[in-house]
Amino acid sequence: MTIADIEPLKQYIRNELLAEWKAKGHYLTGQLIDEIEMATEIFATGLSIKGSGLKYAIYMNEGVGPDRIKHPYAPARIAGLARYAKLRMGIQDEKKQRQVAFAIAAKHKIYGMPLRAPQGTKWLDTTLTRIEPEIFQRLSFIYGNSINIIVENLVKQYQKAA
Repeated sequence: MTIADIEPLKQYIRNELLAEWKAKGHYLTGQLIDEIEMATEIFATGLSIKGSGLKYAIYMNEGVGPDRIKHPYAPARIAGLARYAKLRMGIQDEKKQRQVAFAIAAKHKIYGMPLRAPQGTKWLDTTLTRIEPEIFQRLSFIYGNSINIIVENLVKQYQKAA
């Protein structure tokens, strides 16, 4: 088995994460899913796939309580919320974008985020729980093929030696 054998599995995981992200109504630019990286290590006893990405994915999964929003009006936060107002709400006027951004920041400070589910939308947990059986099935197929190849090679070596 090689890392290339795992690529279809990683693409499957990415596709499922994207589908759930869209289903929860989070999709805006696609950057969050595009930024997901999955590092693969293969060991004699198995493999490891470790995912990483933007912190925002965890914030949306777990939610952010109002007590954890220390600087709701920080310039970078307002700029991000203004961009959100432009992309999600279609607001083209920059002054109006900033007004909406400040209003959203004020609500976040009171209620947490995301506003519709301050406890988080659990999009990541939901996806990984739902696809876990498929991941195991695909891994057993990949490992099954590897085991078959190893056994076939051992048989061939034995036949040559005999």
